[in-house]
Amino acid sequence: MAKRSADGQRARRAKRAAACVGALALAASAAAQQEPPDDDRELERIQTELEEAAESLEAAARELARISAEAMEPIVEGMRRQLRELERRQSAEPWASLELAPLSPELGRYFGTDEGVLVVRADDDVLGLRDGDVILDIGGRTPTSPEHAKKILASYAPGETLRLTIMRDRQRQMLESRLPPEPAGEDGPEDRERLGRP
Repeated sequence: MAKRSADGQRARRAKRAAACVGALALAASAAAQQEPPDDDRELERIQTELEEAAESLEAAARELARISAEAMEPIVEGMRRQLRELERRQSAEPWASLELAPLSPELGRYFGTDEGVLVVRADDDVLGLRDGDVILDIGGRTPTSPEHAKKILASYAPGETLRLTIMRDRQRQMLESRLPPEPAGEDGPEDRERLGRP
């Protein structure tokens, strides 16, 4: 409730500042287009009014810029949090960049197996996998689709040992890797609750 009230106040201030800027700009433009008076005192008065209007215009523009920056701050902070979460996930879940594909009968004949999922791309030698490998099982569980493979991988906690059986160059191989530990001190209580962690 307090956040909505503060956002509403900022929006109202921004609207008033924008209206002030527009009004001052119109007034200054109108004054500048008037015929110069013959009376020196009248000329000085108009010049003073224009100077005061210019100062007010600058002040209103500064206030509008400040309010706009305040309004953008929550959006920028939200984007920073999303970026930190993405970086954390990529560190804790090295398989996040894996590109997998179902193994069709035609591909199965080519790779020499009729089960598992095909590794289309494995950046940076993820989990020891290479492009063109076929994941036959993950810790004894046979993946039936790319989504199923990712679900099995996601069941492993940071720091656990992961064992894969793969087909590479038509030869069965075993791969073993230890998942990186979860970075300490980066997730607060709200983050752990959101991610379903104790």
